[in-house]
Amino acid sequence: IDVSPRPDYSVNDEFPNTQVLFDYSDTASIFTGPCPVGDSLVVYGNSLGMVKGVSIPQGEVLWEQEYEGSAFSTPVTNGEVVAFGTVGGDIVGLDVSSGKELWRAEAGTPVLAEGVVSSDHLYIGGGQSSFMKIDMTDGDVLWSFDGIEGLVQGRPVLGDEEVVFGAWDTRLYNVDKETGDLNWKWDNGTEVQLYS
Repeated sequence: IDVSPRPDYSVNDEFPNTQVLFDYSDTASIFTGPCPVGDSLVVYGNSLGMVKGVSIPQGEVLWEQEYEGSAFSTPVTNGEVVAFGTVGGDIVGLDVSSGKELWRAEAGTPVLAEGVVSSDHLYIGGGQSSFMKIDMTDGDVLWSFDGIEGLVQGRPVLGDEEVVFGAWDTRLYNVDKETGDLNWKWDNGTEVQLYS
């Protein structure tokens, strides 16, 4: 019985111009997803706490910054600033061109979440007990929804007027995008945690 048939790769023949842009190998495991900045830079973090900006297509490290602990939070960008959470309990904004730290917002507990950027605002889980809206230009915390009883790890979803995110406290939250006020929260009806 052939339970898992080999995929048909013949479709690749239809795209002869498809090519690897660069082949880059880091010295440590890469836990974050890549954050493309235009078509010339990709930013990521590794298990040694290094956040790096790598040029496309050369595959050369243009800049790097070191932070406490492994990098788990996938960086996000507005095109000028790249932001991510640290295991040390901060949310950091770096200049995409130089890698220079522009701002730092304190979350207090490790930040593993991936954020979403919209209109120069970062929406991101702030560690164990909060979800934050941060100004990408200067790092000001515009609001913080507190009272979450578990880690926020997943990527939030933005609507026109609301932000929806899950937490490890078995709840899905819907908060007002402008004020951070709770619209509603839902749990799965059991004590089983939701790993968002």
